[in-house]
Amino acid sequence: MTDQEIREYSSFVRDVSRWVDEILTDQKRFAELKRDVRRAEKRVGDKAKWLLKFAYLDLAKVNNIAFNDLRLEIFAFALSEYKPPKEFSTGFFEPLPYLFRVFSLSRLGSTNSLVDFFQSELRKRFDDSIQGRWWEYRRPAPVERFRIFRRRSPEGVHYVDNTGGDGISVPDILLGIATDVLKRERERFGICQNLRCGNPFVAERKNRAKYCSPKCAAYVRVNRKRGKL
Repeated sequence: MTDQEIREYSSFVRDVSRWVDEILTDQKRFAELKRDVRRAEKRVGDKAKWLLKFAYLDLAKVNNIAFNDLRLEIFAFALSEYKPPKEFSTGFFEPLPYLFRVFSLSRLGSTNSLVDFFQSELRKRFDDSIQGRWWEYRRPAPVERFRIFRRRSPEGVHYVDNTGGDGISVPDILLGIATDVLKRERERFGICQNLRCGNPFVAERKNRAKYCSPKCAAYVRVNRKRGKL
């Protein structure tokens, strides 16, 4: 980074940190944040279905309000599955303020670019999977970091005396969690066996459904009876 870029980024960090601290320490604003996140979690619902739907959503048809909702849904998705770094394994830890700070301080996480980035990375991997290739994600190498003294912050009071860390990267957090969810739920994924469809889908139960919808199932059933398949 150039000196100018360093100064600009330092100013960005100071301004955003001040804004984050104001929200986390103001009971009313923090309560509003938690309310918005809970609503976003309800919109996400089934994480496997949400990931597939989001990956192929036409963002060109999404307005600014919906974009903001998507950003909240992405944050809620990450929050619901997030496992704190090992360095927070002792003492009190509250993931919402911690992740909110991480996302806010990331230039990616604080803009609509987060939506574009996450969708692009998901769609690329889903496309590969549909074509019979691997879902591939290279996890970041572990980083050793620790503090000598106890730290008090809005995230909690903790001794930081362990090694670990996930790089605190928003892309790594999102793609790592998405990978974990899809590994856990992959038996629910399928390709519609209606040859005129072939869309990917997520079934309600593992290894049960062959078609993405009742319409496709009915189409195949009727045409088999008529000897057309």
